[in-house]
Amino acid sequence: MEFSLAFIFEAFGFIPNFIMKSSGIEIQSAIPSPEGPAAVKETDHFQTCTLPRPNRYITTHDDQSGKAIYSDTVPEPVSFWHVGPKNEPAAFGLGYVTDAMPVRLTRNQDLTDFYHGHRRRKQSGLVNRGGSVLRYVDYPPRASSPMHRTVSCDYAVVLFGKMECLLDSGERRTLNPGDTLIQRGTMHQWINLENSWSRMLYVLLDATPVDIHGEQLCEELGGMERVLRSR
Repeated sequence: MEFSLAFIFEAFGFIPNFIMKSSGIEIQSAIPSPEGPAAVKETDHFQTCTLPRPNRYITTHDDQSGKAIYSDTVPEPVSFWHVGPKNEPAAFGLGYVTDAMPVRLTRNQDLTDFYHGHRRRKQSGLVNRGGSVLRYVDYPPRASSPMHRTVSCDYAVVLFGKMECLLDSGERRTLNPGDTLIQRGTMHQWINLENSWSRMLYVLLDATPVDIHGEQLCEELGGMERVLRSR
């Protein structure tokens, strides 16, 4: 069994200080992870959630041959953490994050950005200003999010279960696995219609705010617990 250097360091509670070269990673030093060993032990999410743990595979290029390879910048299994009310928490999983558009593939700058974004994933808002976020959200049975708005254009895809998207006008749509919803800065609420866990995958793209009658519509989290404002 092979383990990446990033996985070994993080498993023991250390985060290496990476210098990104054209496609390789040179380890300069290892510093203690701010989250410690618990960061890779996960919460008890997958002890209660029946959904499979997803993996994230990132491609890059080998320095010497120029051939495509898989990156070991971060471990492939996606880490999940709890958000929302403690008695009925949902769970976030960060798939990827970029800090600029167009994405900075040159000299693997996007991998450097993601490495740092992955480290501070629990301290980040829903939207990454100037960039994009790929995020999993697991919803408990019959649970719902607060009515909220992000200043972003979101591509929302149902992976497991059946979800409803309710708008502040009262209009609603039911989404089944494979269905998509394009969220364009509107007030909305996600509702899990199942008696089991459901999973959504979101791509959030930073956007200019919606302007209604001269008033710009700002981010509203609706009292989300353990979720920070975007910045």
